Amino acid sequence: VDPKDHAERVKQANQAPPPPVDGWTSDQQKQLEKALRDFPASLDKNERWSSIADAVSGKSKRDCVARFKELRAALKK
Repeated sequence: VDPKDHAERVKQANQAPPPPVDGWTSDQQKQLEKALRDFPASLDKNERWSSIADAVSGKSKRDCVARFKELRAALKK
């Protein structure tokens, strides 16, 4: 193995974004957290989750609800 090739591959790997956790990127997770703050639980439930899903790129309302339930369950442990 050529040391220069190895060094270049390590450099590229260090620059790559971290892999998604459970199919969620860190950006999507941040978008979900912000949307949960921006759209209060006092809104109509259906309207709130539709708005949250619109704020999270690449995720459906069902995805967002499921993720929220996963996180809430993890926090209760």
